[in-house]
Amino acid sequence: MKKLFANSAITCIIIVSSFSIWLAGNLGAFGLNKIVFDVISYHSYVPAVFIKKDLSLKFFKDSADVYVNKNMYWPNFTSDKKPIIKTTYGLSLMYLPFTIWPILFDTKKQLNGYELPFSIGISVSTLFYFILSLFVLYKLLSALRFSNLSIGFTILTLGLGTNLLSYVSISIGMPHAYNFFLVTCLLYLSWLWHQQPKIYKSFLLGIVIGLLILIRPTNILFALCFFLFKKKEEKFHLSNLFKAWKHLFLIVLTSFLILLPQLFYWKYITGEYLFNSYVNEHFYFNNPHIIQYLAGFRKGWFIYSPLILLGLWGLYYSKKTNPFLIATLIIIPVLVFLNSSWWCWWFGGGHGARAMIETYPLIAIGFASFFDHFFILKKKIVIAFSIFMILFNIKSVDLYRANIIHYDSMTYKAFMYTSLKILFSPEDKIYLKTIYQKPNYEKAIVGLDT
Repeated sequence: MKKLFANSAITCIIIVSSFSIWLAGNLGAFGLNKIVFDVISYHSYVPAVFIKKDLSLKFFKDSADVYVNKNMYWPNFTSDKKPIIKTTYGLSLMYLPFTIWPILFDTKKQLNGYELPFSIGISVSTLFYFILSLFVLYKLLSALRFSNLSIGFTILTLGLGTNLLSYVSISIGMPHAYNFFLVTCLLYLSWLWHQQPKIYKSFLLGIVIGLLILIRPTNILFALCFFLFKKKEEKFHLSNLFKAWKHLFLIVLTSFLILLPQLFYWKYITGEYLFNSYVNEHFYFNNPHIIQYLAGFRKGWFIYSPLILLGLWGLYYSKKTNPFLIATLIIIPVLVFLNSSWWCWWFGGGHGARAMIETYPLIAIGFASFFDHFFILKKKIVIAFSIFMILFNIKSVDLYRANIIHYDSMTYKAFMYTSLKILFSPEDKIYLKTIYQKPNYEKAIVGLDT
C-alpha cells in the first residue's frame, strides 16, 4: 500500500476516482433514476431491441402519450410520421455490459427498460469508463516521459478542476465521459501503434474510432491523432503511414463495421442509409458564436473551466515532445467553430462548454507540459493556484447541481453574483431569477441570434 501511494500520479487517480464516486453517490447515482433528458434517447436502443424487440417503435406510435408521459424513448418523427430514435446506438452499446443484467434476470418479463436498475447500470458505466480513462491517461503521459508529479496534477486538474466533474457525478450517462475515455484510448493506442504496428492494435483502433464517430459524427476529427502522429526523432511524412496499408485497411474496415448497424437502422426506418435523425436541427456556419462559446457567461468554455487555459498555454511547451500537436492545433479550433455554429451553440442544459470535454485528453498533454515547465520555476505558486482553482470548480459544480448556476440562462450579473458568494438564502435565489436570461430556442433553431 505504501508503494502504491508513493506514486503521486496513482495517488491522484485514487483521489479523483474516490471523490467522483462519493459525489455521484451523494447526488443519487445509485438511488435515483438518472435516465432523464438526452439519456432517455441514448439508452432507448436497449429496451427497444431486448424488451420490445421492435426497432421500428410501432408500439410507441400506438400509445405515444403513455411513453411520452413516462419519459421513454423520446423519438423524433420522419416526414411520413414514423418514429425514429434521435441519437445513434453508440452509447447504448457502451452502456450494454452494465444494463443487460436487469433484462437477463427479469423472469416475470415486467420491465420496460427505464427502471432504477437500468439507471444504476448507466451510472456505474459512467464511473467505470471515467476511472479507466484516468489509468490510460497515466500510461500515455508516462510513455511521453512526463514526471509523476506533473501527471498527478494533470489528473487532478482535469478530474476535479474542469466541467468534466459535472458529467461523472451530476449528468450521469451523457456522452462526454465516454468520449473522454475513447479519445484517451485513441491517443494511447496511436502511440503504441506508431512504436510498432500490430494487427490487434489496428483492430482496437478501428473499434475506438468507430465508436467515437458513432457517438458524435464530428468526432471523426480525432482520427487525425492517429494519421498526423509525429515521432520525436522523425520529420512528419504522411506517406510513411500509408506503407502500412494493410493495417489502415483493417482500421477503416473495423470502424465501418461499427457504424454499419446504424446505417441499416436508418435504411430500415427511412429508406436511406444516411439520415439526419436530429430532424430540423442544423449547423449555421455563416453565423458562428465563437466569442460567446469561449468567453460568454451563458456557457463559455473559459468562464466555467478557466483552468483549461493553463492546458492550452502548456501546449506551447509541448511543441518538441508532443506527437499529437499537429492534430491538436487542427482539432480544437475546428471543434470550436463547429460547436459554436450549431443552432443551439450552448448545447441546451449543461455545465459549461460540455462538447469540448472530448478534447481534454489532448489538452492533458498541455497540462503535463505546463506543470513540468513551471514546477522547475515556481512550484509552490503553481500548486497553490491549481488547488485554489480546483476548489473553485468544485464549488461551481455544486452551484450547478443546486441550479444556482443555471443550466442555460446565466448572464454576467448572475455569474458575478454566484462567484462571490458561498451560501444562498431564499432571497438570493429569488433575485437570481430576475437576472437570468432564458435563450430563445425558437429563434435559434432557424439560425437567429438570441
